[in-house]
Amino acid sequence: MSLFEELLKWDKDQCRVVGKKFELGSWNKLSEKDRLGMIGELIDLLCQRLKIKDKPKVILTTLDNAFGAFSPSENTIYIDRKTLSKGGILTACYCST
Repeated sequence: MSLFEELLKWDKDQCRVVGKKFELGSWNKLSEKDRLGMIGELIDLLCQRLKIKDKPKVILTTLDNAFGAFSPSENTIYIDRKTLSKGGILTACYCST
């Protein structure tokens, strides 16, 4: 089964609950710590659903010309601090209705 086919089997209600937290109105009211917590929750959901055992770390940093990056050798997701604060991470979980 392809990854895409596996993703289509997701519980849409569960995905909507997580995805709703990333809506602009909700996102803008959160502190940086709470936003990172939500990103962690999304990563937990994705790792569980995709059976990824080695969950990546998330590090806030300053990136030039990038919203974020992933380092496979470090198993780390780097998120640009300005992108996080401006609500640039709002399309992380999309579920069709």
